[in-house]
Amino acid sequence: VRSSTLSSSLALQGSDGLSTPEMFFTAGVHPHNAKDFGCGTAAQLRRIASEERCVAIGECGLDFNRNFSEPDAQRRCFSAQVELACEMGLPLFVHCREAYGELTAILRSMRPDVPVVVHCFTGAAEDLEPLLEMGNVSIGVTGWVCDDRPHRGADSLAAALHRILRRPSLQAALHRIPLDKLMIETDAPYLTPRSIRPSRARPRRN
Repeated sequence: VRSSTLSSSLALQGSDGLSTPEMFFTAGVHPHNAKDFGCGTAAQLRRIASEERCVAIGECGLDFNRNFSEPDAQRRCFSAQVELACEMGLPLFVHCREAYGELTAILRSMRPDVPVVVHCFTGAAEDLEPLLEMGNVSIGVTGWVCDDRPHRGADSLAAALHRILRRPSLQAALHRIPLDKLMIETDAPYLTPRSIRPSRARPRRN
């Protein structure tokens, strides 16, 4: 179970938020919430990440698509969490939208010696190659690659067309991902497959 704010990380810190022993969680601040990353946030995340069931730092990264937080705040927030992941020896769970060049530059300059997962990859081949060259980066792919609809909430026809046209380049990029670096994910409850109506998921245990 991934978290995206300090409050959600705190909620998952106790076992109440995890319904089975097989569930684990991440601790981090999403770039949308980077403006709330204060001087004491890293220390609080450090305490949460020391819990046995916390398995990664994140979801963190850069999102220049919506800019709910200023880019400089996002950069500071992300860099602090890269440092924390290295300090704790935990993998880094990364979000990126329309900021692959800057995100890759930060990772290259900081050289994290922990596994990195770039979650819900939506870039193209030119975004992918520099990430894979680092050697410790895995790429997460969701149902987004199969969805031919304009993104829900697109604020203009131009934005909708941009997202449709981007998909072929995303599909082409997938062939470049080595199988040992490819992760399949749902991004639940978002990106619901087109053929499935929204409903409550009830996982079946064997």
